[in-house]
Amino acid sequence: MNDAQGSRMVTLQSSDGMTLLATRGAMRLSNTINMMLENLGIDCDGVTEMEIGPVPLGELDFFSLRKVIEWCEHHRSDIECDMTSRSKNSSSEDLSDWDKHFLDVTNEQLIRIVNVNRLLFCFEYASRYSACI
Repeated sequence: MNDAQGSRMVTLQSSDGMTLLATRGAMRLSNTINMMLENLGIDCDGVTEMEIGPVPLGELDFFSLRKVIEWCEHHRSDIECDMTSRSKNSSSEDLSDWDKHFLDVTNEQLIRIVNVNRLLFCFEYASRYSACI
């Protein structure tokens, strides 16, 4: 996937009806959203079988969707998305400064982020970041 292909914009809709734009390339980092977009015919190559309106994500409120998009956009250029290859004994020292700042939220918001990770990413990824918190 080249940058032009991954920069295609996709509109996502939160459970509370708010919409946000994200690049298709970044959304490949979310297993669930990526599969939904592929099933709708929206692939990373910028080819679509049909034009569609906002993709509803019924389980994500606006805050959670915004955080998912923020994380995915930041890590979009990361080559390796397979978190299973990372150490399961990771510590907060393994997190980048950006990721530490990303997780610098209230306890309630942190719980929401962890729950969203379990919903949208692989279990190993959620466990790795939960262990670092």
